Amino acid sequence: GTTFSTSEPNGIGYFSGNGVSFPFTEGILLTTGDASEAEGPETGNPLGSGTTTWPGDLDLENAIPDLSPGQTTNATFIQFDFIPLANSISFNFVFASEEYGFYQCDYTDAFAFLLTNNTTGQTTNLALVPETNDPISVLSVRDGAYNASCSSSNEEFFAAYYGTGGLPAIDSPIDFIGHTVSMLAQSTVIPNTSYTIKLVIADDGNGFDDTIYDAAVFLEAGSFDLGGNLGNDVTIEDGNALCLGDAITLDSNFPGAEHIWYLDGNVIENESSSTLEISVAGTYTVDISFGVDCVASDSILIEYKLSPTIEAISDLTLCNAGSPTFDLTENTTLILGTQNPGDFNITYHNALAAAENDNTPITTNLTNYAATSNPETIFVRIEDALTESCFVTGSFNLVLTDGPPISNVSNLVLCDDLSNDGIEEFNLEAQRLDILGTLNPGNYNVTYYTTFEDANVSQNELPLLYSSTTNQPIYVRIDSVDDEDCYSVSPNPLFNLIVTNKATATNPGPMVVCDDGSGGYFSFDLESQTTTILDTQDPTTFTVTYHATQSDADNNTAALSSPFTNTVAYGQPVYVRVEEAGLPNCYETTEFDLIVEPLPTTTTMTPLPACDDDADGITAFILT
Repeated sequence: GTTFSTSEPNGIGYFSGNGVSFPFTEGILLTTGDASEAEGPETGNPLGSGTTTWPGDLDLENAIPDLSPGQTTNATFIQFDFIPLANSISFNFVFASEEYGFYQCDYTDAFAFLLTNNTTGQTTNLALVPETNDPISVLSVRDGAYNASCSSSNEEFFAAYYGTGGLPAIDSPIDFIGHTVSMLAQSTVIPNTSYTIKLVIADDGNGFDDTIYDAAVFLEAGSFDLGGNLGNDVTIEDGNALCLGDAITLDSNFPGAEHIWYLDGNVIENESSSTLEISVAGTYTVDISFGVDCVASDSILIEYKLSPTIEAISDLTLCNAGSPTFDLTENTTLILGTQNPGDFNITYHNALAAAENDNTPITTNLTNYAATSNPETIFVRIEDALTESCFVTGSFNLVLTDGPPISNVSNLVLCDDLSNDGIEEFNLEAQRLDILGTLNPGNYNVTYYTTFEDANVSQNELPLLYSSTTNQPIYVRIDSVDDEDCYSVSPNPLFNLIVTNKATATNPGPMVVCDDGSGGYFSFDLESQTTTILDTQDPTTFTVTYHATQSDADNNTAALSSPFTNTVAYGQPVYVRVEEAGLPNCYETTEFDLIVEPLPTTTTMTPLPACDDDADGITAFILT
């Protein structure tokens, strides 16, 4: 059951506010005077509704070392029994008093949160100054700035004083002259064990003045936590936000209860256990049900920081001539890719451990770095600029060569025009990127020659649009833009220019057959036309295919099989494609018709009578 102090006036009340100038928006108030007088602003007149006949509290006196039995008066308390299901309890509170300032050196208005294990009888005061064993009182939390007669004590936990200069503080949220910051009372407990909680506050009765200077404790609504706490928010502002891709497990610590999980107010389907693994930002809420009349809930905000990626990276290559130096930042643009440069930091390091631990970045000679070995590996770190805690690492090599490497390429092959004169115009520049391979195209020039001697001394350079006969060998030279002594020449022809004869398709004429009674359809042997279509071209080199449309012939699709039965009664056109093997762009088309001639028709003739004039049995007939 729950018991309350029986004081007059009433020392227990409910409070609410906007939470702007006071830590809590609502909760329960326990005071050593009239709870209705606690509303701000601070008037400058001390609250003192208590009397010397209003008793104190022995339990509080036993819990505060500075108090002696019988020393307190005007005690207000709430006491109740409970059986916890979790292994911890906690609540938030603010302590306030009219004794701050002038009386803060002498009197000990005090508050206690007494937790008693009803099995062992052990009682513990949970209302302590954070990270100390000091009970909450005017003497244990005060700021000497408001009374030079005594020094400060745990002043970092003192929040506000509204009596400076002895004037009323019209903007103060409460009618108490000073109060602490919000503090947390917490303790571990043994689940399924009976406990008693007593919240009690009292005046120091060791003098008349103290009896009329009230104190109060404000208990935050909803902060009395008997378990099911998901923990503190995980936010960028608090510095504990996650990196994208990281996961965190939320745990209510009630595996035997029923759970409903929510993300941003929406139920997360198929999640009913006490734990939830998440990897998406948002507000997570859990409802924990121990039965019809026992339900707890809690929420937690999870935020993620920007996490970088290395979108691309490449080795840097220089000619080993003179004293070459590398510009390490050439990879910066590749690494960032589509990412906003303002969101990330990029540093370069000589060791992987240095990159991972963000130690000893290369800061001098970043754009003219002299390699210490060949090759030398450089490690890169890209991190979010906001917290510098989300990062990835990568690496690339610095390579010194005798000259830029020349990559192999295929021959350039063109089909001759209708003249079949064996000469075509080639675009040599089409080979450039393949010749450079992994080299940065902006750092090198590529030129073309017909002999090694010309390439080696860089003379008689070919135009990029070059007319050539077939089987013309081409030599290639690569020159560094920044270093005229750094170049490479292909010792043998790198590729050939090949002009192939244009395929020709000779029109074979129509295929005509007589209808055999099938209604205008016939099975044609299309391949019987192949020899005529190829004419003198080698059938082992050239292929002939037959198609139902010109488009199919041009695209070399949907070739017809032979024999082929026409799909249109009495005939249709067939389109032919002739192509040289391996040269799909070197082809020609023609067409011929399939014709099915209908059978001729006959009619029954009428007999022609005639007179035999000379009775010799012979007479002349006119048939037309």
